[in-house]
Amino acid sequence: MRPFDFYWKNSDKGGNIMAMLWRKFYIDWDNKENVLKLVQQDGEYFYFVSERLRNDKDIVLAAVQQNWRIFDYVPEELRNDKDVLLAAIKQNGSFFRSIPKELRNDKAFLLLVVKQNGMCLEYIPEKLRDDKDIIMAAAKQNAESLQYTSKKILNNPKFALSIVQQNGMALKYLSKRLRNNKKIVMAAVQQNGAAFAYASKRLCNNKLIATIATKQKGEVLMFASKRLCNDKDIVFSAVRQNGYALHFASKRLHNDTNIVLVAIKQDGRTLKYASKELRNDRNIVTAAVRQNGYALRYASENLRNDKDIVMAAVRQNGLAFKFASEGLCNDIDVATLAVLQNPFIIDYVPKDMCNNKNFIITLVQQRGQLLQCASDELRNDKDVVLTAIRQDGFALCFVSEKLRNDKNIVLQAVLQDGYALQFASKMLQNDKDIVLAAAWQNGCALQFASNKLRDDENIVRIIVERDGMNLVYASGRLLSDKGTVLTAVRQNGLALEYAFERLLCDKDVVMAAVQQNGCSLEYASIELCDDKDIALAALQSSPYAFKYVSPRLKLDKDIRKAAGLD
Repeated sequence: MRPFDFYWKNSDKGGNIMAMLWRKFYIDWDNKENVLKLVQQDGEYFYFVSERLRNDKDIVLAAVQQNWRIFDYVPEELRNDKDVLLAAIKQNGSFFRSIPKELRNDKAFLLLVVKQNGMCLEYIPEKLRDDKDIIMAAAKQNAESLQYTSKKILNNPKFALSIVQQNGMALKYLSKRLRNNKKIVMAAVQQNGAAFAYASKRLCNNKLIATIATKQKGEVLMFASKRLCNDKDIVFSAVRQNGYALHFASKRLHNDTNIVLVAIKQDGRTLKYASKELRNDRNIVTAAVRQNGYALRYASENLRNDKDIVMAAVRQNGLAFKFASEGLCNDIDVATLAVLQNPFIIDYVPKDMCNNKNFIITLVQQRGQLLQCASDELRNDKDVVLTAIRQDGFALCFVSEKLRNDKNIVLQAVLQDGYALQFASKMLQNDKDIVLAAAWQNGCALQFASNKLRDDENIVRIIVERDGMNLVYASGRLLSDKGTVLTAVRQNGLALEYAFERLLCDKDVVMAAVQQNGCSLEYASIELCDDKDIALAALQSSPYAFKYVSPRLKLDKDIRKAAGLD
């Protein structure tokens, strides 16, 4: 396989390839500290590592730990290193088949292997697959590995007991006889309550075992006998650990106030399994919706029409609005709370509410962009629109075309968010007062001004005086205007990047830029990068500017001294 085939096949849809290539050319791949950090993030960077570091065990180990496929590129002398092999096996058990033959029969090494990845038991030689130490280590790491060992050894009570004490889920692979052994099953559920699922029917009717299991994993109540599902103590311990366990309790206990209350406090949605009587109990339903508003879905029709309960539900989860009664869906308080909690709920709000001025004003006072929920009529209402844009100027994008041409409306919007200028009418994008107000709030708003105002020397100078980098939005004529560019680079030398080529050769402009930020020398002409006065001024501002000084001046004693190199 060619190296780049590897990247295209294994990188995240090839999306990281450009970033990797960029790093190839801009990172010192012989610097161990930097390389170690990179391969820990993405093992594929190992391909770019220097020859010296490719033989460094720390680098190789970090790369393989991150991506086992890197093993294909590991130097021959490290391919038999146990630590490197274990790192690869931990990620992919099938890699075991690639290890040297001499290690496949090495018990000490195989113990390390199964401790890293128990499923490797599948590939271990048969003569060692029934070794108790190896089986124990594999089962502790992953109980599923027991499917690859012999039934004979799993039928040994003493050995079986020691296995389930390490990993209760090993009970799954024991014989029927041992899954009916009280001592073994007890040890299994004590280690992992989920093991109760594999106990015999007889022991699934044992109250002590069921209690231990449900205290750890409430949902295993589903495997308990009908008698125990009707036992208040067992069900109580189960729902306290996992409210969903109420689903498996008897119908009698679905009507037990205490049990249901414990369940819904753990997960409000378990109200679904409560009796009809309790789903109409105000206290029960209130507790449920406070824990999870979505529980309103399972409340009685009567309580879905109770404003206090519905308000509590939508306060916790706006989507609960979907389950409120028709009458409460038309209630301004309920609808407002729901939409503010989850703006997407507007799709469930009755259409006539979107034409209710009080409702929309209440919404936009909190979130201006909720103006998009308003009817066309209200988007053309000055009171509503002003309330919205004062909260969020960007709401101007939802205003009617008529009001986007209203100077007062647009002015209020751009004062709150200069970017709102993009939604103003073309006429107002050509209005000096509007553009200056927008650019004053956010200099980048200049890009939305008319071509005429982007060519207005006075306006552009005012804007670049605040942030020179906004020079990028000026007209072509002003990008070649010495006075405008000087104003910009004096504020931020890096604005030199946007000046026309003619000014990159102008010593006054470049000098002003490098005095403000030495690194702006990067954009100066080749001739001025070779000008000693310019270079010294740049270095005085920033020693990093040495990178952009001409090759000739990099040898100059004064220049090197200014850069702190001599």
